[in-house]
Amino acid sequence: SALSANPTKSSSLLFTRSTNTTNTSHDPLILDCHHLNKADQQKHLGLIFTPNLSWQPHINTVLMRTRRLLGLLKRLKESGLNRQPLSAIYKIYIRPTLEYASTAWCNTTAKQSDDLERVQRKAAKIILGFPVSQHVDHHFLLTTFDWPTLKSRRHLQLLLPQCSSLNQPPPTSSTLPHL
Repeated sequence: SALSANPTKSSSLLFTRSTNTTNTSHDPLILDCHHLNKADQQKHLGLIFTPNLSWQPHINTVLMRTRRLLGLLKRLKESGLNRQPLSAIYKIYIRPTLEYASTAWCNTTAKQSDDLERVQRKAAKIILGFPVSQHVDHHFLLTTFDWPTLKSRRHLQLLLPQCSSLNQPPPTSSTLPHL
């Protein structure tokens, strides 16, 4: 069977590093005699792309999703669930949301990276019973659960294909430098 695209559900997006938006316009694309609308951003396989390849809209969406999941984690903590199952829930439901396709968007800004780390810190505080507004040392939170930073996990994901191609054993998050 032939693959066909629906022109009414399709749009065009020009990727450019140019900051001059007047020179970045392009002629309308035509699909099956229909002009495709120009989009400000597009979502493909759960990743949000923008013309300048900024990951801010994607990160914002991830943060919004994880806020809801942190609310669920907090309700489970309040219902009496203890540390071990709460940590497992974080690792099964929240952390994968924070890391989905991170090899594509690993070039985040320091602020974006910190925003993602803040979610992990909040999860640890909830699990330990600290108020999320209370300052608790990040290193203490991570070592309590033996969780690596999300940034180090992103770096590890980038290293795995290289290790495989070189027939080298992959590093573990504990052997990576603290990032």
